Amino acid sequence: MSEPENVGSKVVAQASQWVALFDRVTQIVPWVYDWIHRPVIELHPDRNTWALDDSGNRSAIVFKSTWYVTNRSDRPLRVLAAEIKRPRIKGTVLVRSLPDGGWCEYAIPSKETAVMTASFVGEQPLLRPRKKIFVDVTFTDSFGQKVTKKRVAFEAHRRRERPTEIELRSDLISDLPTEIERRIATVTREELAWVRNKLRDFGELGSIEVHERGMPVAHFASDFALRSRPQVAVAPDLSGITMSSSNADPIIELYGRLPSSEQAQFVAAIVERFDRARDTFGVMYLLVYILIRLGMLHVALEAIETRLVVRRTWWPRLARDNSVAVLPPEQNHGESRIYELLGGMLRWSHEAFSDADLDSIERHLNGRSGISPTLIDKIAVIRKLRWTKPGSR
Repeated sequence: MSEPENVGSKVVAQASQWVALFDRVTQIVPWVYDWIHRPVIELHPDRNTWALDDSGNRSAIVFKSTWYVTNRSDRPLRVLAAEIKRPRIKGTVLVRSLPDGGWCEYAIPSKETAVMTASFVGEQPLLRPRKKIFVDVTFTDSFGQKVTKKRVAFEAHRRRERPTEIELRSDLISDLPTEIERRIATVTREELAWVRNKLRDFGELGSIEVHERGMPVAHFASDFALRSRPQVAVAPDLSGITMSSSNADPIIELYGRLPSSEQAQFVAAIVERFDRARDTFGVMYLLVYILIRLGMLHVALEAIETRLVVRRTWWPRLARDNSVAVLPPEQNHGESRIYELLGGMLRWSHEAFSDADLDSIERHLNGRSGISPTLIDKIAVIRKLRWTKPGSR
């Protein structure tokens, strides 16, 4: 190769290196700008608190905090996420809208300061009471920048809050008097082991599965990705969709083989296990599934309304008793899983519900706290699907 060609190739190589360096610098400069202008986050004068959830549905530690957020950049900014480092708990962030004062995922205008709340719910409660808990909290903004606040103090919501672990009553299968009770106890015990091993898989309910054209549907009981329109929260065409349970299906088949006298005994054994003090609390969704498949939704709803009532008494307040019941991890969300099941069945298996069943579910949900409004939305969508179906009246 001649000398001019060598010089030319060197010039091209050097130019390519400069172009690559320039590209890298242009990529770094916006990040540096965002880092320099990351939001200023400071504690609000309101007291940050921690508490143990005593709703009877789960055992969890709840952190609540309030902050001031200042957007120093020249663009609108959102705080997307918050996380406690130890124990690792992801939180929910809401910002007070400056125009109307509502709490939402508000984009803070440039050079403005807004009030923000950050709430954290951890599945594993602290087993030793402390007046104050110090944790590190990290916030992430819409430009990918992180702001960490060290040793944020959370005070106990109630003085001397004392967690007390519950020992739930468990059936000794060999001591049960009838074969029907033994079989029911066997499948609930197996379901509980399933839940214990998988623990809290988001949108999953133990052995209950949904398949669409032979393919498993992941997170079938979750509506997290279905918030854009209520119409998408119900499958309009159920052909090719199946819902089954390897634990519940044998029990449902057993009921069909029983004489009428033993069928009443079967239902009584199922209803008896709707009890917060038994180890079946964490898998009550399976009992509800069995009753729905047997056409006894009304029995399930009555059992929920009469046997799962949390009765508050005046004695703990009078005695200054600040103990909080702590459930084993596999028993958490025992009641809320029932409504996850109802949501999943209304979406994927709504042919299991008659028009009267839909009325019963709607009346049951009316006025109950902590219930997702998408359940009511699904009932409305199903009713419309039915009366707009060709041949319907």
